[in-house]
Amino acid sequence: MRRKINLLLLGCLLVPPAWALSLGTLTLGGAQKSVLSLSADEASQHPWVVIGPLSGALQVHLLLEGAGFRTLAELPLVAGLPVTWSWPLPPGTLRVSVSGVWKSAVATLRTTKRPAEGNELQVTRLRSGHPLYQFEFPAWNAAPSFTPQLILDVRAKGPWEATVSGEGVSKRFELGPEVTKWAYSPQAWGVPPRLVTLSAATDADFSPRELRATGIAGDQPLPADTATLLVWPHAQWRNSAREWFAWATAPNVLVLVTASYAVQDDYFKRLAFFVEKTGTRGTLVSDEALAGQHGWNAHDYAASDLANFYSLAAVRQFPLNPSELELRERLVASGILLVEGGGWKAGQGAVLGVSAESPPTLRGFLFTHEGFHGLYFTSDEFRRGVRDRWNQLSEGTKKAFRSFLAFSQYDPTDEPLMINEFQAYVLQQGRGAWPSYFGNRVLARSTNLSPAQRAQVVAELLVASADLEALAGRLFGVISGNLESVTALSGTKE
Repeated sequence: MRRKINLLLLGCLLVPPAWALSLGTLTLGGAQKSVLSLSADEASQHPWVVIGPLSGALQVHLLLEGAGFRTLAELPLVAGLPVTWSWPLPPGTLRVSVSGVWKSAVATLRTTKRPAEGNELQVTRLRSGHPLYQFEFPAWNAAPSFTPQLILDVRAKGPWEATVSGEGVSKRFELGPEVTKWAYSPQAWGVPPRLVTLSAATDADFSPRELRATGIAGDQPLPADTATLLVWPHAQWRNSAREWFAWATAPNVLVLVTASYAVQDDYFKRLAFFVEKTGTRGTLVSDEALAGQHGWNAHDYAASDLANFYSLAAVRQFPLNPSELELRERLVASGILLVEGGGWKAGQGAVLGVSAESPPTLRGFLFTHEGFHGLYFTSDEFRRGVRDRWNQLSEGTKKAFRSFLAFSQYDPTDEPLMINEFQAYVLQQGRGAWPSYFGNRVLARSTNLSPAQRAQVVAELLVASADLEALAGRLFGVISGNLESVTALSGTKE
C-alpha cells in the first residue's frame, strides 16, 4: 500500500535496500559524486541505471560515458520527497557518474534490467524517439484548509505535453513554449496527480527541472492559467459566492470569479461608473443612484484607477460596502495597492472579474476581452505598441471606433480608455470574425459613411488588427481570441 503524505509533513526517513550498491559515505548537504564502472556484458544485460533514493536533492547530474560518447543530463527534481530515478543506458555505456547536492548520507547507484519500482517517488526517463518522463507519486493531499497544487517547472523551447493520471482517470494537456512554470490543480480538473508524464518533440526543446507538491492557504488567491480558472467547478470553490485567482499569464493580476452578476456588482459596479461610464467618471456614485443601473458583465481595473477610487472614498469618508472593502484588502495584500498616509497609491498589477452566471462560452469570451486588458495594464511594451498602432489610424477610423464604444457607454472623451478598449475589442475574437465584426458591429452607428468609406475603414482595421495580434504573439505567445496557453486535449477513464 502506498504512503499517504501530508504536504505540511513531507519529511521521512528512507533506508537504502540491502541489495543496492552503496557508493561511499557522503557529507550531509555538501557537493557529492558517485561513480559506477560497467563491463560491456553488464551494460547490455542491465540497460537501466537507478539512482537513489536521495533525500533533499538540490541538484543532481548524471554523466554517461562509453566508446565515442559522453552524455550529461540534469535530473529533474521533486521538492520535499525522497526520489529514485531510472535512466536508460545508451548501448556501450562503460561508466556512470552521478554528482550534485543532496542530504542523504549514502548514495546508491545500480544497473537493472528494468526501471525501478518502490514506495518512494519514482522518476523515469523512458526510452523513446522523443523526450518522455514519468513521475510516479505516492498518494498525497494538502492539509485541511489548503488547496493542493502540483507545480511543474520546465525548460521549453517548443510546445510540450503533460498527462496526469490517478484513480482510474487521466487528462492530457498541451502547453505552449511560454509556459515554463505550470500549477496543476486537481480540484479544477478532477484528476489526482499520481502519475505525471511529460513529453516534447526533442531533447533540445524540453527538459523538466522540478516538480513540487504544495498547498495554497485558504486566504490566498489560487495560481491558475486561463483554462484552469475558467473550468474550476463551483463546487470546489472555497467560498460559494466567489473565488480568487492569481492569473499566470500576466504578473500580479488578480481574477475574481463570482457566482452571479449580483455578487459581481457588489465588488465592481461602483468602480465601473467611477472609471469608465460616461457622465460619472471620477464620481463616487451612491447605492441609491446605482440601483437599477447596469455595470458590466465583466470587469478590468488598473492599479492607478483603483488607487484613485479608494483614496477619494477615504478623503470623503464615503461608505463602501463589505465587498468593496474586501477587494481593497485583497489589492493591498497583493501589492496592487500601496498604503500611503491616509490613502492609497498605485502598486503593480490589475484586477479582472467575470461571473459564473455567464454561460461557459460567453464567460470564456468575456475573459479573453478582460485578459487582454490585464496584459495592457501590466506591459509597458504592449501599451506603447497599441498606442502607436491607434495613432496610425486615420481620423475617420478613430471616429468610427469611438462612436462604437460610446454606444456601449464608454466615455469617448477619454483617449487612453479608447486606446485600451480598441485593442481589447479587436483581440477578444479570432481573426476570422474580424471582417463581419468591423462591418456589422463597429460601423453600425456610422450611418453617414458611404459604402466606399465603410470598406476603407474595415480594411484599415483589418491591417491594424493583424499588427496587434502579431504584437501580442511576440510578447505573450497568444493569438487573437485565445488566451489559453494550456489546452486540455482529452480526458479518459482507465
